[in-house]
Amino acid sequence: MCLIGLPSSARASESLRAGIDAANEAEFERALSALDRAEQGEELARDELATLYEQRALVRFALGDARGAEHDLTLLAALEPNRVLDGRAPPRLRAVFERARASLGGRVELVVDVSRSEGAARVRATLLRAPVGLVRDVTIAYRLGAAGAWQSAHGEELVIEAPAAAEISLFVVAHGAGGAIVASDGTRASPRRVAGAVSPEIARAEPTSHSDDTWLHWGIGLGAGGAVVLAVALGIGIAASQSGSDQTAFTGPTLRP
Repeated sequence: MCLIGLPSSARASESLRAGIDAANEAEFERALSALDRAEQGEELARDELATLYEQRALVRFALGDARGAEHDLTLLAALEPNRVLDGRAPPRLRAVFERARASLGGRVELVVDVSRSEGAARVRATLLRAPVGLVRDVTIAYRLGAAGAWQSAHGEELVIEAPAAAEISLFVVAHGAGGAIVASDGTRASPRRVAGAVSPEIARAEPTSHSDDTWLHWGIGLGAGGAVVLAVALGIGIAASQSGSDQTAFTGPTLRP
């Protein structure tokens, strides 16, 4: 059986390269031992880990370990669901990979939730579509403020002591076999930022600028008063005029000798 080689971009560990070379020489026991050593190391990139799972699935199948091969292909489906297996892979393994990919429904994902309370922040990391054995460690790294020192802790949940007003920068990384990063949320260069609470300030009322329109009000008042006086005067005049007119009409002209 001629197996798939390393990806062109890989900086393969010695154990991974030795495992692939042994498999290509049909030395399957030696290949399996080397691939297992590579899995236990700390120098694999993500694409190298995907290659390791694919290679080991083929080696295990060649050694009659169908269950082990199926497990490796399930891990591969979570890590790289769009990977196309080499055409020389047996149809049975291709079918196993397709079923695993359909069952998972996508790539492994890391969802991070941050909730704040007085004096603390709780960080919770949740892994989605992560088969057993894919993730070996979760690291939460954080710092307070823009210039604080980075600190880190292992685990999927962490409580950070932080003043309510302090901004928190953080990123979360899920590592798989060989130290490979299989999922992450943020990076040290581009972390997630959680803003601090803004302390409420007492708003100070500023004096409102008003124009000095006192004389205008007085003028309007006087004008209105004058209009009333004028109306009264006109009313009296009209009444008097009407009274005089009535008297002339009823008494008639006065004759003088």
